[in-house]
Amino acid sequence: GTATAGSAGALSLRRFKPLTPATLFVGVTPGNAPFKQDVLVPVPPLLMLFLATNAQGELLLPFTWPGGVPSNANIYFQAWMADAGGPAGFSASNALKLLTP
Repeated sequence: GTATAGSAGALSLRRFKPLTPATLFVGVTPGNAPFKQDVLVPVPPLLMLFLATNAQGELLLPFTWPGGVPSNANIYFQAWMADAGGPAGFSASNALKLLTP
């Protein structure tokens, strides 16, 4: 989406394990902190959403962008899930950076 007040947007995660709990971390600084033998980008996280993937291993999060978010704000998103084959039993998505107009 365009990240303007009232605009539609979505986050889409693919190629995760099917029907698995996942946590979406959201923050405004790229802390890049060591976490579970990987790197957690949004540090400190301002929001953590506890979700789950669907039967295809996907997670789609449609949203309407709220008003009042300042211009030139950076917002970082990264998802993590339990994964017995991953380092320390977890796997992470790539981090996404959104810059508001």
